[in-house]
Amino acid sequence: MEAVPEKPPLQSMEDVVNLLTDRQDIKLKGEVLNFVRPVAFEYGLIEFSPAAGAAADLAARLGKRLREITGDQWDVRMTAHAEGTATVAEKRQSDKAAEIEAMEGHPMVQNIKSLFPKSTIREIRHLGPTLDIMLPDDISGEDETDDGDTFE
Repeated sequence: MEAVPEKPPLQSMEDVVNLLTDRQDIKLKGEVLNFVRPVAFEYGLIEFSPAAGAAADLAARLGKRLREITGDQWDVRMTAHAEGTATVAEKRQSDKAAEIEAMEGHPMVQNIKSLFPKSTIREIRHLGPTLDIMLPDDISGEDETDDGDTFE
């Protein structure tokens, strides 16, 4: 019998959100994404301060669901005595804003903005490897599947 490779243990709230996404637990995922401000996180223990609008039973439901999925004991606590860090949704939004801000200074973007002054960056999509990480051989311009036909 072949051993099934184990997924790495949950190490962050982002991992918890991804696990809930994989398990298609959409309602709980949405609540964790938007209302959990982590105070402490380690495998088996999550302490968080709730964002405005969080359900009073969120900690109990999250702990129960993590026990069901992982088979391990989870202690999930909601606290009002400590200020947690940003929710996963807030962190994603700030990361996106920082990435857009960084791209605004790129020479190519500056050139486009000089031609279209009212243009804005709304989204950045990562579609594949960038030229920054490609080896010089990778950008030779030669087509590896060249069949010898030329087009004019």
